[in-house]
Amino acid sequence: MRDRANAGASTAQHHAICVECGRVSDDRWRGWLAERVDDPETGEPPQVGLYCPECAEREFGWPRRR
Repeated sequence: MRDRANAGASTAQHHAICVECGRVSDDRWRGWLAERVDDPETGEPPQVGLYCPECAEREFGWPRRR
C-alpha cells in the first residue's frame, strides 16, 4: 500500500550542469546561479545558463565575500 503522504511524489533527482566548466550539481544546487544568457535584442527566446559557485564568482563576482 502506498503512503498517502508521498502519493504522486517523484523520486527523480534533478541536477544542474554548469555552462562554463561542465560541473554537475548535487541535488540541492547550493551556491549555484541561474543567469539569463541570451541577447534580448536579437528576438531569440529567453535562455538561462546555470553556473556552479566557482564559475559564478569568477564570471559575475557572485556571491560577494565579506
